[in-house]
Amino acid sequence: MTIPPFVPEIRDGRLYGRGSCDVKGGMAAMLEAFARLVKERPADSASVVMACTVDEEFTHTGSSQLAAAPRMADYAIVAEPTRLNIVHRHKGAVRWKIRTRGVACHSSTPKLGNNAIYRMGELLGALSDYAEILSRAQPDPILGPPSLSVGRIEGGLSVNVVPDWCEIEVDRRIIPGETPTDCVQRVQTYLHDRLGDSVSWEFFPPWVNMPPLAQEVGDESGWVAQVRHAVGEASGRIPELAGVPYGTDAGPLGQTGLPCLVIGPGDIAQAHTKDEWIELDQVQTAVDAYYQIALALG
Repeated sequence: MTIPPFVPEIRDGRLYGRGSCDVKGGMAAMLEAFARLVKERPADSASVVMACTVDEEFTHTGSSQLAAAPRMADYAIVAEPTRLNIVHRHKGAVRWKIRTRGVACHSSTPKLGNNAIYRMGELLGALSDYAEILSRAQPDPILGPPSLSVGRIEGGLSVNVVPDWCEIEVDRRIIPGETPTDCVQRVQTYLHDRLGDSVSWEFFPPWVNMPPLAQEVGDESGWVAQVRHAVGEASGRIPELAGVPYGTDAGPLGQTGLPCLVIGPGDIAQAHTKDEWIELDQVQTAVDAYYQIALALG
């Protein structure tokens, strides 16, 4: 980062620092709203449970464990940055490694070996074509089509040794109606049909199985409309209903049947950036929005 990541600084109405937008600003707003509910104890408020889950970015361990536990709530709000708009639909993701194998030998006599990086090159060409096919697949009406991307590659031991292994990491974005298991299986089937036995490869078990979110909006008397009105009361504007291409903890929670929405201060465009920041006015507005949601659902 171009700023001290762990030294918060307030400048021009913004709080700068690592995670200020994603997702410490939202957590701070929820904590403040929670404290306000405890202090004021409004008679018409819903009972509120606040869960601070770990590891959303990598393996969503916290939300998956929470989803597996006995349900303790009727509705859930996830505080990812949405500029206080209401996200009711988002993509999921499955991520896994693929390894090609070869035979190592001295690079001065490459014909005696089998170059695993060259084999991976063939596989990458096939995956690039598959990604293009996905881009033309039947799209979700809000989220668009699914996607596939290869984000990392490594292999070999030294430049003077023909490599006997190469690995890539694959990111497959999932739309509602798809499952992580089916998505991986479709890639395997495509590669077998395309490459046959010309390339030997191995799929590793996915370390991310993030389900998509597909929360029905319902009518004007439903809970989503109540939440939308409550956020509007706090912010002075009617928030948009939106879908986003990234995943959140609402995916694992929503998969259990728990009604979920994603609402939080900050802009996702600021997440993971070199100078991450969040507008403090929006954090304060979020405090009132969460408070009003508790009253609306009471």
